Amino acid sequence: MRKKDFTLALMAMLCLGCAHSGRRAVARYDRAQPVRVLEVDATGTYALFATQDIAPQASIALEEGDRIGFLRDESTGAVFAIAGDREPLPVNEAQTHYWVNESGGN
Repeated sequence: MRKKDFTLALMAMLCLGCAHSGRRAVARYDRAQPVRVLEVDATGTYALFATQDIAPQASIALEEGDRIGFLRDESTGAVFAIAGDREPLPVNEAQTHYWVNESGGN
């Protein structure tokens, strides 16, 4: 597969992943971008997906203002998904991961 074809296929999979859940990504991890944490602007149930996931890897109820996103452990370099007071979850850095609001908000 040519690089251009691979890139287009990857973009299509990313779009399908978000479309599958029916919601847009609230926070996203992509190894080409810096990690970030933000506050949710709507109370609801948030789910963590990787690019090719059909079912969420995790799901958590959050209140408006709770933190969500991805952090890098400075000592190991590993990336973790965080949401509210849930224990951080390690992510496969070879895949794009995203949090979505399954409650119909953002």
